[in-house]
Amino acid sequence: MTGRYAKWTKLQLINRIKELESQTTVPLKDFSSRGDNRPIDFNKYGQRHVAFKVAYIGWNYSGVAISHMEDNSVESYLLSALIKTSFIKDKDYAKLTRCGRTDKGVNAFGQVISCHLRSKFTKEELLMDNFESEDKKEYDYCRIINKVLPNDIRILGWSFVPEEFNARFDCMYRKYKYFFPCNDLDVGSMALAANYFEGTHDFRNFCKVTPETLDQNYNRTVLEAKIVKSSESPHSLKSNSIAGFYEFHVKGHAFLYHQVRCMIAVLFLVGRGLEKPEIVKQLLDTDTFPVKPTYELAAGENLVLYEAGYENLIFTPVDPSFTFTEWFYKIEKSLVDVVVLSQMLSDAVSSDFCKEIYEKQSGPLLSKGCATGKLAIYTKKSKPTDLINILFEL
Repeated sequence: MTGRYAKWTKLQLINRIKELESQTTVPLKDFSSRGDNRPIDFNKYGQRHVAFKVAYIGWNYSGVAISHMEDNSVESYLLSALIKTSFIKDKDYAKLTRCGRTDKGVNAFGQVISCHLRSKFTKEELLMDNFESEDKKEYDYCRIINKVLPNDIRILGWSFVPEEFNARFDCMYRKYKYFFPCNDLDVGSMALAANYFEGTHDFRNFCKVTPETLDQNYNRTVLEAKIVKSSESPHSLKSNSIAGFYEFHVKGHAFLYHQVRCMIAVLFLVGRGLEKPEIVKQLLDTDTFPVKPTYELAAGENLVLYEAGYENLIFTPVDPSFTFTEWFYKIEKSLVDVVVLSQMLSDAVSSDFCKEIYEKQSGPLLSKGCATGKLAIYTKKSKPTDLINILFEL
């Protein structure tokens, strides 16, 4: 380096950069490429109906669905990004639809969201007979939107869709995966119990029931339900798989509120030896057991909306590799922390004092009507403070 900065220390250079940045008043880049700050007249432009394949780590969000623009939902951040990039003028303009409504903390690598976006072209140009055959390039929606989204929300692919397309009602199936450590669970019994879920059943004992939903139709069709070892999963990177981890795969046309988390919660009771695999079959017999027993809901942080199926919908992928690498190291550290804490708590549970209390609190679902199992860390949210507080609640 030559010139006036050649002999400056690293700290002096950093302070100089900060000083220069504080004097800079360059406006943010206008993604609409207008070159000025005049408001966009949306009436001059056509609309494109676009479906996005979206991934997000839901641990820091209140869920995917928006209630108002200032909430902490995934959709609120997505809509804010669309407004910031001038692709929509407000929430109503977007006419947004989603494939699945994931709860607080739940993740997605295959969420599908459709919305109407401002086109680069006028309404008249989009209506031309030969428009699609012309070499006309639309905005690079994914690249532009990803630039202003939080790092844990990413668009993975996109596709133009017909005007009547609805991401929810046109979806043929949804597939979820629930990841969990073995931790002395009887995985074989859990796998047997999972088989009973397949087929069309009344799932009122495997969902959240409220006074407002008492009269709804609880029948749902599960196409696949199985337990898979993570290292043997078809899409697993074996070098990255954490030893002793398993996945609950469930695929169906549609799911009730909290259905998947209730299903895995009962499977955990089977895995811990508190229930027989046939408990699933019994709870699906709503004539014999018309009222849902009390059991703790499985944590949402382990759940992923993995895939959504549509007819003739092919997404053009964007390169998410940098994002997934960043996510992997962040999540791997969190999982290791949880596994270590799990071992610590397991050791605490093995003490005579905790073991006696644990045995008093846990029991068969149908005989006691509930199974609290406060030391069942598999169904607790993976936060150290929550898990440590369990011990103080005893």
